[in-house]
Amino acid sequence: MGQEGSGPQGNRLMPRNIFSFICLILLTLSCQATLDDPATEQYLKQYTDQKAPLKVDYYQPEEGKVGISQNKIVIHFTQPMVPLSALGEEVTTDLVKIDPLPEGYFKWVNTKTLVYQVKGNLPYSTDFLVKVYSGKPSLLGFAMVKDMSLKFNTPAPTISTVSPARNKPIFLDQGFVIGFNQDIDITSQKSLFTLIHEKYDFSNKGSEIALEVACYDAEKRKPSKESICKKVWLKPKSKLSKKMNVILKILKGVDGVQ
Repeated sequence: MGQEGSGPQGNRLMPRNIFSFICLILLTLSCQATLDDPATEQYLKQYTDQKAPLKVDYYQPEEGKVGISQNKIVIHFTQPMVPLSALGEEVTTDLVKIDPLPEGYFKWVNTKTLVYQVKGNLPYSTDFLVKVYSGKPSLLGFAMVKDMSLKFNTPAPTISTVSPARNKPIFLDQGFVIGFNQDIDITSQKSLFTLIHEKYDFSNKGSEIALEVACYDAEKRKPSKESICKKVWLKPKSKLSKKMNVILKILKGVDGVQ
């Protein structure tokens, strides 16, 4: 009997036993994975007919639609990417790369939407490139077939208001108020504001007039001691002459406060 168990028949039985044992382990692991997040398993039942490949169908900000106070980058996928238990937490991901990367963190706000939450706002006057990489499958088993690149840039400082208005007469000792679309720090940028005058007889053409430069308090209607502001007050240090064309120039290089 002992010899028969170690003979050919015994050898043929061992693979069957091992196979059955492996199947039992796999079934046990499969059941355990399902029980780990039953809420997600139930949630995914609504996608049983999903056959389309994974895509990004929405993102923000879009090129040309970036606001001054933009504090997040949003990427929305067409299929669930993470379980319900992963929502709301700070995460690291190799699915998306942002260049340059401002200080902040990634989080999933729902199973399809990945947000990069910026600390503060996105820096002004900056070109951004966001890459979404293919290959990572959704919870439904589909993956993007190719990488996707998204580009946008944040606004540079631009002039929103000028007082007095262009081509309007001014008093000889009158100042100017320039309004910008974002805060600027005038401490190191005063030299970028210049006032040029041209007399009607074109003598002294292009002569520069020295300016006092300060932040402007719109409520009190006078200059303030602040160094960061959206409205800048400019006043000639010397009284203007009669019959004089005055040209206010703002040189390239004015930066917004990050």
